[in-house]
Amino acid sequence: MKIVKSFILVFLLFLVFEQAKEASAASVSKTNQFRNDLSVDLNQYIKEAGGTITLQYQDLTTGETFDINDKTAGRAASTIKLPLALAVMELASNGKLDLNEKLVYQQRHYFGGSGVIQYERVGTSYSIRDLVRKAMIHSDNIAFIMLKERVGANQFISYMKSLGAQYTYPNG
Repeated sequence: MKIVKSFILVFLLFLVFEQAKEASAASVSKTNQFRNDLSVDLNQYIKEAGGTITLQYQDLTTGETFDINDKTAGRAASTIKLPLALAVMELASNGKLDLNEKLVYQQRHYFGGSGVIQYERVGTSYSIRDLVRKAMIHSDNIAFIMLKERVGANQFISYMKSLGAQYTYPNG
């Protein structure tokens, strides 16, 4: 009787492990199909939209990655504002920068495109905290320029490299 129970237990364990392997294989197959479909859809969109697009995605939970032209250098556009905001907040957290410090919008900061400061009067003062908000919420180009000037371009580039950035911009 003991042998029969042992045999049944081994058989049940075998079934559980086989089902887990099949589920894992199905999951991999499903993931690969999703990646292929996503790649086809994104490449079609890129073809229709025109321009050069690079994309690198990593699921921080599973570690899975997806990329398109991930080694192609290009302008970071507004995504560059996020690491600057992180740098500012880290400097503030370390006591090296006061978020209440006021910076004055000057003519040299002007840059069209996105944002709300471009519609304000030159000479207006903004706290660093407010500039970070404007950069993040309104994608404000002028707020970005003012913050980058305050932090320093070289310090900003060093900060991005400390985060693991391989390609940082030297001149914008």
